[in-house]
Amino acid sequence: MEAPTLRRIDAHMHFSVASLKEAVVSMDRSDIACAVNARIVDPTPGLQMIELTRGTVGDRIVTLSTFEGDDLDRIEEPGRVEQIVERFRREVDAGAKGFKVNKRLGLFARYKSGEWVRPDDDRLDPLWAAAGEMGVPVLIHVADPIDNWLPLDPTR
Repeated sequence: MEAPTLRRIDAHMHFSVASLKEAVVSMDRSDIACAVNARIVDPTPGLQMIELTRGTVGDRIVTLSTFEGDDLDRIEEPGRVEQIVERFRREVDAGAKGFKVNKRLGLFARYKSGEWVRPDDDRLDPLWAAAGEMGVPVLIHVADPIDNWLPLDPTR
């Protein structure tokens, strides 16, 4: 009997380097041909994550670039956004398939004034422009459903 052809793509998963092989086993059981790692659970730097993922599971799991460390907390520093854009370009050249903006932007990161860093801050325009120039998507998470903010309730 011929092995079934995997048909599904999961466009938003979170993998650590340590769980890549286990993730592929789970993907096989779920008929998932390819998954996109949105890189939230693992602090491994992007270039290293891309290299380790490709070396471990090939193209079964693709990696997204993202903000790292204190990028958003230091966004007001001169040259900071340019550093983020340069890292993003290197990661796309190495195989990243887009940029994941996690909920830190819009919900937690703040300027020195105490106000939230906004996704539409003009300082971030070079990042969004770079994604467009390279033809890669930006996945953005700026809010959570109201239920995420309510107390736990066994009826939900």
